[in-house]
Formats: sequence, structure tokens, C-alpha cells
Amino acid sequence: MSENEAKEVARVRVAQLVRSFKRNESDYMHASYNETQARTDFITPLLEAFGWDVHNTKGQPLALREVIEEATVEVGEERLSKRPDYELRLARQRKLFVEAKKPSVHIDRDRAAAFQIRRYGYSASLPISVLTNFHQLAIYDCQPAPADTDDGHVARILLIEYEEFEERFDELWPLLSRESVYSGAFDRHFAVGLTRRGAEQFDDLFLAQVRDWRERLAIDIHANTPGLSAEELTYAVQLFLSRIVFLRICEDRDIEKYETLKNLNSKGTFTALMEVLRRADDFYDSGLFRLLEDERLGIQIGDGVLQAIISELYYPQSPYTFAVVETEVLGEIYEQFLGDVITVENGEVKITNKPEVRESGGVIPTPGFIADAIVERTVKPALSGKSPAELDDFTVADICCGSGIFLLSAYGLLLDYYLNWYLANDRSDHVGVRIYEAVAGQWRLTFEEKRRILLTHLRGVDIDSNAVEVAQFSLLLKLIEDETAAALEEFVDRQKIPA
Repeated sequence: MSENEAKEVARVRVAQLVRSFKRNESDYMHASYNETQARTDFITPLLEAFGWDVHNTKGQPLALREVIEEATVEVGEERLSKRPDYELRLARQRKLFVEAKKPSVHIDRDRAAAFQIRRYGYSASLPISVLTNFHQLAIYDCQPAPADTDDGHVARILLIEYEEFEERFDELWPLLSRESVYSGAFDRHFAVGLTRRGAEQFDDLFLAQVRDWRERLAIDIHANTPGLSAEELTYAVQLFLSRIVFLRICEDRDIEKYETLKNLNSKGTFTALMEVLRRADDFYDSGLFRLLEDERLGIQIGDGVLQAIISELYYPQSPYTFAVVETEVLGEIYEQFLGDVITVENGEVKITNKPEVRESGGVIPTPGFIADAIVERTVKPALSGKSPAELDDFTVADICCGSGIFLLSAYGLLLDYYLNWYLANDRSDHVGVRIYEAVAGQWRLTFEEKRRILLTHLRGVDIDSNAVEVAQFSLLLKLIEDETAAALEEFVDRQKIPA
């Protein structure tokens, strides 16, 4: 079917949905008609009309699905979710978020709904995101940092009533259609580059924040723990900063209790933080939380500095949500710091580039799509046709791993391979042990199986201990993607070993 033919078919299907809504509009606008019903009756069919395979009728593996749906839990008037309802993708790359509401929500002026979708899009560095209850459809520019005090019209590109869908169909097609995304027209329209992301707004803000936190931590640790060498100071700063950020990410992913860090005792923040880190060390046992109490170093951090940094990881100082920030993006940001070293000259703390970095013009992170392409051409053929038993001694080793970008890509490929193999070979034997169905038609590997794959197949080495720290940080975040506190606690209780 040509693009013009597909467009006309879509136009007809949208018109049918409009007529269906209009026939019983008063029922649909009643507060008792909820979001789940609206998604089933109108919003999912609308996305399908624009060409998106919402229900995965093509049978694509999870990693290549065009649409990832988020389950909705409704409690009274509130909807509990930290992820958008629909994630529209092109070959693993996010392109659009769509957030659904029930028709009785006034999208044209609802501040909370507008802030929610803008925050999702901003955090994922997407150019636009969509908010709709079918009765109205709004498209937001996701480049400006959102604020919950913004009115619903702020950063809004388009607002269309459902009765205008037919008349203004040609405006919606380049913004919402699968054809627009897959033809490249969407990227050209919004000047999206060749990276995974479009606008770089989240990256820029978070990078600037982390740079500032590093400097403040370095100055404070030096003042409270004199005598540390430049190497020890550099390591200590990264040690604490990585762990604070890791736990904050876990909060947004519902693995740690939300605002655990924010609610630390203000009169003994450092002591309280150490207690949280000890518990995390017992629970995760990943290597990330060791050495924090090295008596030889005797590191101390002032409560005021810790409180200030932690507060900046929460709204309103932080306009993003880590629930939708990709692990690969965080790894690329942290990689920027591997070229820096903290020095102390005449009692003054400075952060400078390593000599080799200055000479080469700076750190240039390997883009994720380049790593994916290389791994696809090297690791994938080595896996082809092999059963899990035949892969027992299969190892991917990166002997100069840096921040772990290639290990992350290889890990993602291995996860996809194992999931597809289990689904295609005696599926029922693996259900509940190695795979489970998260949402109808969306199968995932169990945490235990993901952990086994990571420990069995991946090895990384680097001369820079800070690089190894970043690689560990990234792989651990990848391991706990889409997990819950309950799932990890169940694993620990059952296996009697840390997660």
C-alpha cells in the first residue's frame, strides 16, 4: 500500500471513530467512564488508524515492538503510573509518548495532565509528546523545561477537538502517523539527529547539574577529609555521587521508596545516608556500595552540601523523571567525566581535563547506535541458532570497556536473544521460571534469568577504575529495568542471596 493509500485508509478509520464517539458522547463524557475504557474504545484504535501496531499483530519480539503500553492502575480520581501510557518506537528508538486521560478531563486547561506529559517527553529528550482523551488531542513541545505552575497552554503546539479530526487530519498525519516516523519525515520535521534522541535538553541540564555536584562534593570532601591524594579525591567523589544517583533512579522506578533520600535526617544527613548505603549494599551486593567506609580514607561529607545536592534531584529543582530516562543515556553522560581529574593546587580544588583528553580535543562518547550496529554484526552471528545450553561457556569480553557502552549493547542483545528463544521453544516449560507475561502479549525475562545472563556472559576490564565504576553502574541499572521492589525482594527471600 502506497503512502497516499495508507493515508486515505487512516482518514476513513478516524472518521468512523469520530462518528462512534459522537453517537454516545454524553455517556463518554461522564466521570464514571474511565481512562481504561477510553483507551480500549477510542485511543488505541486512533493510534492503530495512524498505522501503529499497538497489539503487536506482527509478532515482533519485545525489543522491536512498535508500541509499548503501560498498565493503568486507577484509584479514585488518581492514576498511579510513572511512565507514559504508550511509547511509540522505531527499531528500539523512542519517537513519541502518548498519555491518555478519560474524556471528562479538560485537557485544554488541566495543568497536571500537561505537566505530566511534558515531563515525560523532556526527560526522554523527545521533540514532542501527545496528550489525549479522544475528546481533545494536544501536542506539546518537549524542549522547554516543564513546571507544575505552567498553564495547560504553555509549550502546546496544537490543540484539536475530536470533531475537527477529519477537517485537520492533514495536520495530524505528519505528527502522529507511523508512516511519517518510518519514512524519516518526522525526524526531518523536528531536526532530529542520528542519535537515539532528538533534542538534547535533558542531557544538557543533567550534565551541568552533575558537573556542579562533583565540584561541590570535591571541595567539601577535601575540607572535611584533608590529606587525600588527587586520585583518591576523584574516586571518592564519583563513589558517592554514583550511589546517590543510583538510589534516586530506583525511587522513580518504584524499587526504592520514593523520597527516601529527600527525607534523610537533616541534622545527621551523612550518617543517615551511610545507613541507607549499608542497607543497599546488603540488598544489591553489586560492588557499587563497597568501600564507602574505607577507614584508610575516612571520608566525611558535610550535611549541608548533601542536603542541597539531594534536594536538586527532586522536583522542582529537577524537572525530569528518571522513570523514562534510558540507561544508555545516563551512561553516555557519565562517560563525559572519565576524561576529568580532580586536583588540589595550593589548597584549591580544581577539576581539569586529563592531558591526553586535552590533546585529543575532549571526550567523544561512542553513540549508542554505533555500538548497537557493531554488536549486531559481531555478537549476533555467534549466537544464531544456539540453545541456552549451547551458550553456557559463551562470553563477551570488552578489555577496554570504558563506561560500558558496548557491554550494555551486548547485554541488550543477549536479553532479546534468550527471550525470543524461550518463546519459540517449549514456551510453557519456561513460563514462571525464565519468562513471564507482564501485560497481554508482552513477555519479559524474569529478574533471576536476567541476572544469570549478566553474570554468565559479560566481562569488562579497564585500566581506569572510575570507568569500571561507570560500567558497573550502567549494567546494574540495565538489570533492574522494568523491575519492582516486590520482584527483587521475592528473589532475595527465595534465593537467600542478595539481588
